[in-house]
Amino acid sequence: MRFFDTDIKCTAGRIHLFEDTLSHTLGITMSMTATLLAEAYSSSAPIAVKPILPATTPPASALPATVRIAKLIERVMQQTDDLVLVLDYEGKDGSRTRRVVSPIRFVAENRFLALCLSREEPRQFYLDRCSNVRVGLSGNYVMPVEIQTLS
Repeated sequence: MRFFDTDIKCTAGRIHLFEDTLSHTLGITMSMTATLLAEAYSSSAPIAVKPILPATTPPASALPATVRIAKLIERVMQQTDDLVLVLDYEGKDGSRTRRVVSPIRFVAENRFLALCLSREEPRQFYLDRCSNVRVGLSGNYVMPVEIQTLS
């Protein structure tokens, strides 16, 4: 039986759903398999089938630095009461400083808004100017945090 470019085969009281159109649509090789009980499929209640996809996320070390930093910022944004970011930042004049910031939100793909605990005000930070980014416990820092100048 054909149903929206999907093959459905019944065997031993189960329905096996094989989907290959996603690999064509996304331009990647992927095969998804989902299994439903035949009795559940024949009931009048709607059923949502969510196939389990193989993990295709590359290891963190294979991601570009700005993507790794963005993921870390997203994680800290979810726990702003408990966590802060400690980062080395290069200003547009080339000066490098170590800052402690509490991220607020992304302003654009390459920038985020954060409360700078050193300047005691919200500032925009460019992802490509950040390096040596790590998570710190917010309880370890009290404003104003001294800006450390790096050589």
